[in-house]
Amino acid sequence: MREPSLTGNVASTTLVGKKVKLRPKRLQDAVTDYGWRTDTELCHLDAAPLMKNSFEEFLSDYTEQLRHPVPGLRFAIETQDGKHIGNLSLFNCDDGKKKAELGIMIGDKAYWDQGYGKDAVTTVI
Repeated sequence: MREPSLTGNVASTTLVGKKVKLRPKRLQDAVTDYGWRTDTELCHLDAAPLMKNSFEEFLSDYTEQLRHPVPGLRFAIETQDGKHIGNLSLFNCDDGKKKAELGIMIGDKAYWDQGYGKDAVTTVI
């Protein structure tokens, strides 16, 4: 399998780990992502502002981000049976130096402390 470029805009490859699959983000992820972005505890832990927009506004912005993504790679984290449980992003990427910053969130609290985040990071590296 060809290694994805760190400076591409969209993750186009699905990476498979022991517990998770990292797949490209898609429009259907907006529902779970909105739920996580409006969860006070998750926003606090992720150092992200609590989403105040309506779902319709969020969906409009989300659609635009999928059409015109910023540089980096954005993956949905799924269990092996296809449940979307979080997100992983690579940003400030430099292919030449083979380095990037990584952001990860397991948004589905039922999957916390079970090694899903660790497997996602191991898989992307």
